[in-house]
Amino acid sequence: MSSPSTRNVHPCSLSVVDDSLLERTWKLVPSRSRLAIYKLLRFVGSKLWPPESLIGTGKQRLPFNMFCKFGGRIDENEVLCTMFVAENTTIPVPRIIDAIDDDGQLFVVMTKVPGISAQLAFSELDEAGMKLFEHDLHDWIHQLRSLRPPCPVVGGLLGTQSVQPLFFETPIGPFDDVAALHQFLMTLCPDGKGSPHYEEFRSRARAGTFHRAHKLCFTHGDLKPHNLLMHNGRLSGMVDFGNSGWFPEYWDYACTTFVAPLWWEELWARMFPQYVEDKCYMYNHPCTTMSLSSSVDIPAGIQQGHEIV
Repeated sequence: MSSPSTRNVHPCSLSVVDDSLLERTWKLVPSRSRLAIYKLLRFVGSKLWPPESLIGTGKQRLPFNMFCKFGGRIDENEVLCTMFVAENTTIPVPRIIDAIDDDGQLFVVMTKVPGISAQLAFSELDEAGMKLFEHDLHDWIHQLRSLRPPCPVVGGLLGTQSVQPLFFETPIGPFDDVAALHQFLMTLCPDGKGSPHYEEFRSRARAGTFHRAHKLCFTHGDLKPHNLLMHNGRLSGMVDFGNSGWFPEYWDYACTTFVAPLWWEELWARMFPQYVEDKCYMYNHPCTTMSLSSSVDIPAGIQQGHEIV
């Protein structure tokens, strides 16, 4: 495992790693035959673990401690980002076992990360447990942010378009650099057009977030509680890298607290207070697709501020 310290990385060199003789032998079987077996396992899994509305379609737990994503639920960028994080950090993520073309869409088999959604586990945390959660999450985000991009391009892992559904209804980018991304956001609100809300956004953004220099960081893009897993009271995994790529350092903060409960916003504000103002600009952008909400009860243990240890 590579050191999680700041370093240059080369995502283009990634490939699905076969760790065992059994897996290497299995890959000798024609892909269509493997796909048929995986779909049989998916059927068995749907009977043993019926899909829940929280999980949604396009995902299914499989026997033998595996998991699959299929249809439009996963793309090449998510596969590569998952492998990229596994190779360059100590963050527990699914290990990609196989990825097969299924009539133009991917069918991906991966290991199942132990634990349940942090969204469900929060109610069991006391103040000490929440402090550990905050510490572990801060460490994981630091590892992601310590990965150096191979070039200044803003977008998917390999410099492709990126899906950012929290803010945009269609894929965006790639952009030559962070300044080009900010210029794109400004062109969506051209001068002399729009409501006073547009004018306010333009003036505040130019003087604030878009005026400052921002480091380009590897970004999860949807780091909400349902994409974090917990086991035995501790964080045990990070999943769903479909929105991941290279974005300004404040992007994960803005994404994870967008349409988030107040207690989740407060947690991130404690960890990264320097991005509170940047987050507000993204929320106030007239082209964002949703509106804020904070109507969720605050779990025990996070009603008071904690220091990151």
